[in-house]
Amino acid sequence: MKIPHLTPVQSKNIQAMGHEGTTLWIRFKGGGLYSYDGVPAETYHEGVAADSVGGWFHSKIRGAFAHRKHDA
Repeated sequence: MKIPHLTPVQSKNIQAMGHEGTTLWIRFKGGGLYSYDGVPAETYHEGVAADSVGGWFHSKIRGAFAHRKHDA
């Protein structure tokens, strides 16, 4: 498993995000690291630039893409 560089974001719940190929990686402030499959790069860039990263996550990512939790 190769985890890309994760970019810190301003959010109450999300610490950092990264994107590799079609996989979005999100590290939550609670410590969980998740990967979301099939996420276009444009969607990731929207999230990094969003005024509300949490709002973007809930409207564009959560429930829309298959995901896995990782121990790393």
